[in-house]
Amino acid sequence: MRIIHCWLLLLIEGGLVLHLGIARLPVDGCKLVADWAKNYGARHGDGLHGPTRCKLEELAHFMFSVKALENEQEPFDQDQRTGR
Repeated sequence: MRIIHCWLLLLIEGGLVLHLGIARLPVDGCKLVADWAKNYGARHGDGLHGPTRCKLEELAHFMFSVKALENEQEPFDQDQRTGR
C-alpha cells in the first residue's frame, strides 16, 4: 500500500511516466486527466462533476495552443532537415 501525502505530486509523477514513455496507452492519459480534473463536492462526492468542466476546458485550450505552436515550428524543422 502507498500512502499519498500530496495529490499534486502524484499527478506530476503520472505525467512524467507518460512523458518518459513508461506508459503509452491512451487509457493511461485519460485516467491522468480524470484524476487531475476530479473535484470534491459535498452534494456530489468525489468525482467528475460541475467544477470539473472549467478544468477540462482549460486543458483542451492548452492542448490546442501547444498543437498550434508545434504546427508553426514544423516548416522550420523540415527546412533544417533538408538543409534549406
